Amino acid sequence: MPNRAMTHRKNFLLAMPWLVGFLILAPCWETGGSGVSSPLAAPSASEEAEYRLSLPGYAYEFPRDHGSHDRFRTEWWYFTGHLFGRDGRRLGYELTFFRRAVRPEAPRPGSSRWAIHQLYLAHFAISDVDEDRFLYAEKLSRAALGKAGAEPGRLQVWIDRWSAEAGPPDQDVVTLRAAADGFEIDLRLMPLKPPVIHGLNGISRKGDGRGQASHYYSFTRLRTEGTVRLPTETLQVTGTSWMDHEFGSAELGEGQVGWDWFSIQLEDRTEVMLYLLRRADGSPDPASSGT
Repeated sequence: MPNRAMTHRKNFLLAMPWLVGFLILAPCWETGGSGVSSPLAAPSASEEAEYRLSLPGYAYEFPRDHGSHDRFRTEWWYFTGHLFGRDGRRLGYELTFFRRAVRPEAPRPGSSRWAIHQLYLAHFAISDVDEDRFLYAEKLSRAALGKAGAEPGRLQVWIDRWSAEAGPPDQDVVTLRAAADGFEIDLRLMPLKPPVIHGLNGISRKGDGRGQASHYYSFTRLRTEGTVRLPTETLQVTGTSWMDHEFGSAELGEGQVGWDWFSIQLEDRTEVMLYLLRRADGSPDPASSGT
């Protein structure tokens, strides 16, 4: 008999329409040369010089690569998990942080503290399986005045009081905190396996063009414990989580309209990741892949 599996699924372009709107509007702040770049086009020559591309041969180093990579245009830290209360109550959660560079250069000395160089977005959700309800909230903020940000060299990313942070001594225990109207999490995640790097030669290919790829790794099995607060109760929980960290500068290629992502955790401690890139005609793109 096959192992029972715990499955996570994310569909960015359907589950989070605010992200689509952001990707469409972001180039309005990125004018240069003769016009505005398309959010779905391959990087132009000038953009390639400004933003770092995901190219073969990237050498990962941890804990450095848990942190922010501001020279890449887009980055996200994605946490999902299955949680169980002491009475067997079933819950799922998601806490995701997105970083989007608006300008490739760092703020200049003397520039306005309100200047927009990096935008951060976050999504927080709880699935209360037994009560058949779904709770969610989202945030958008600039990296200014301490409102949002991410540290280079180690995992610390936040928007207001939503945060993901790895602590000493070995930067291997991650604390997640987020609170919205009526629900909240305070969780500690401990990896049971080392990080898995996806793709070949340091890149996860998303198309055939130069730099049409990302640097992408996952912690596929994290022991999880902490508390979940719901509108009428607070639960002590344990469970299993998955963490994705991905960064790059290319956008969807011509003819690509979105993607679906799945992760599966089997009881024999095997995990599977699969992403399916969708084309405008409904067919899967040949760059779809898995690990």
